Amino acid sequence: MNGSFNGKVSIVIPIYNVEKYLRECIDSVLAQTYENIEVICVDDGSEDDSYQILSEYKEKDSRIITLKQNHMYAGVARNYGFEVSNGEYVIFLDADDVFHPELIEKIVNRAAETDADIVIYKGMGLDDVSGQTHRLYAKELETEALDADINGFSGKDISKNIFQLTDTWVWDKLYKSSFIREKKIKFQDTAVINDAFFCCLAYAEAGKIAIVDEYLMKHRTSVITSVEYTRAPHWKCTFKMLEKLRIELESRNLYKEFEQSYINLAAERVVFYAMSIAEGQYFHEAFSYYRNHAKKTFGFMKHSKEYFHNEYVYEKIKILEEKDEIAYLSEIRKENKQGIEDRDRAIRYLEGEVRDSKNMAEWLKNKKRWTFPAEDLPGDKRIAVYGFGDVGQDFCKEISAIDRYSLVGVIDKNAGSLKETHSEILFYEIEDISRLDFDVIIIAIINNDVADKVKEELIKRGIGEDRIKWFNYLD
Repeated sequence: MNGSFNGKVSIVIPIYNVEKYLRECIDSVLAQTYENIEVICVDDGSEDDSYQILSEYKEKDSRIITLKQNHMYAGVARNYGFEVSNGEYVIFLDADDVFHPELIEKIVNRAAETDADIVIYKGMGLDDVSGQTHRLYAKELETEALDADINGFSGKDISKNIFQLTDTWVWDKLYKSSFIREKKIKFQDTAVINDAFFCCLAYAEAGKIAIVDEYLMKHRTSVITSVEYTRAPHWKCTFKMLEKLRIELESRNLYKEFEQSYINLAAERVVFYAMSIAEGQYFHEAFSYYRNHAKKTFGFMKHSKEYFHNEYVYEKIKILEEKDEIAYLSEIRKENKQGIEDRDRAIRYLEGEVRDSKNMAEWLKNKKRWTFPAEDLPGDKRIAVYGFGDVGQDFCKEISAIDRYSLVGVIDKNAGSLKETHSEILFYEIEDISRLDFDVIIIAIINNDVADKVKEELIKRGIGEDRIKWFNYLD
């Protein structure tokens, strides 16, 4: 190893139902050229064989520490892991990612050389379907555009855009453990986006931030079992993060220093997260929450157009504040020519575009249903359904009403909670698909690209392509 630092580095990894990826992840961690590490794996109530896999590795390598908790999400697991850690530095990694063997060596050396509280490095995307690497779609660190010294700068040096420096995830950053403890920075306990608050508050508090301008890990994308595919029901997590961050910055007398960056962060998150939800029910909830509560809290329109870093974001916020829900959706629909993703959005689009057809829109609201394509499935069939959104719910009702069909079960990421609200249907997570005995599985998802990824996953799990059906439901 180059450099003089030889202290311990803690690697905290939350684990939840990742048996498919866990061995590759742990192998890449244990293969690090910097060997003085402790690998703290916190099982977040996994229902697959993740913990058994961890136990196997623990027997082989004493650097692995295993902890268990009930399913309380990744933020709580990270806090738990950090509480028991002993390293001078800590890094929080995801259990389905893969890491360059020199990752820890390079970033901890930079931390020791610069005495940085945070070291940032770069990651590539790893598409789970194609196996190809790609640039990540979210904000990537652009050192060429950074108006600061990559060997050491503070959040206050770039206070107007510190929260736009990178995306607000934590797996591409190393932290000095004493800094995190001294500043009392913790992860939120929300279902999604539980690392954004931690990341932003650390940026604001950091005395020195350094950069390693290299790609040192691969972040897995297009994983249909990931929380990235179930964000819509958890839309409020975005607002909780933004509201908590503002309160915390104010309590630490940091808000005025970072106000412009915060306002831009909040506007970006509202536009690209909360207001881009495809599912009609959740969009309505998020829109109503913004107009009745968050609009006053953020006060976006108190600021001039020039105050915003992104003109597109400003224009969308302006429309969001000026128009009602239907008109807002109409504006978005005019701009975005992609397919309508569910019936509720289709209804709102119709209302916005054809105001002289109110009666037709009302009929659609009350009568429209996704019709199961029974003519394409003749004969007696044992049917499984993938997805329990609008399409899936309508299909299940029709399948159950047709004598020659038997609904054997529904595959859905939210199987656990759906079992409580729809006891008449058998729900399974995709890991349990081998337990279902069916003739055909219907992918009840509107978006063609997502449906293709689901199909690939089903084939990987041994389901014959001839037993998998998807139809263009918008035709």
